[in-house]
Amino acid sequence: MGLNARPGTLTLADLASGIAERPLLEEPGKRFVWAFNNDELAGLVLETVTGKPYPALLSEWILKPLGMARTGVGLVPEGQAVAWETRLAEFRKNLALWKGSYRCSVGLYSTLEDLDRFFDALSGGRLVSARAYQDMQAPYVKDGAEGAALGFNVAESGVLHNGGDDGSGFYAVFWYDPRHDLRILALGNRWMDLEGRSLRKVLVPEVYASLGLRE
Repeated sequence: MGLNARPGTLTLADLASGIAERPLLEEPGKRFVWAFNNDELAGLVLETVTGKPYPALLSEWILKPLGMARTGVGLVPEGQAVAWETRLAEFRKNLALWKGSYRCSVGLYSTLEDLDRFFDALSGGRLVSARAYQDMQAPYVKDGAEGAALGFNVAESGVLHNGGDDGSGFYAVFWYDPRHDLRILALGNRWMDLEGRSLRKVLVPEVYASLGLRE
């Protein structure tokens, strides 16, 4: 979508209509496919039910109650520093096509401090019930050698993790090891060392080693 769109004209409803017109690739439930469109459809449902735009709902339900003042969805506010400049122009160009300059899966910005607040609230039962948090960690389908759960990748050790990789190194890492209450949050670190190892393969083991823990 968006190849011939004018700035500010695309909507979540347009995206949903486009998806509805496409034929099924195969029967539902056969395999796991990661797709950001799931987030857009969930956002459309929320907007339809509440009559409010998604950024306002995100702020009202989560960000303000948790004091996450430097987190939002859409264009990064002027004056707020960002760690990863290389794709910022690309995000701005994409978001400019959408009405309200936001999508539910693109353009979420935050800080390490705000992410830590979010994680404390999530694991502490302030956002979802203990049962719901447990369900979020339960693998439902295989994704490579690991399980894919509702929001997290789950290793056999119980570690919850997620990260972004563009082929030249991880630019974001989220890592939680419940055995040690260990959290590793790294944003905007698009990096690979001289030996071709990504941030995930270097940073996480070094953190464990520095604390005298086993990964």
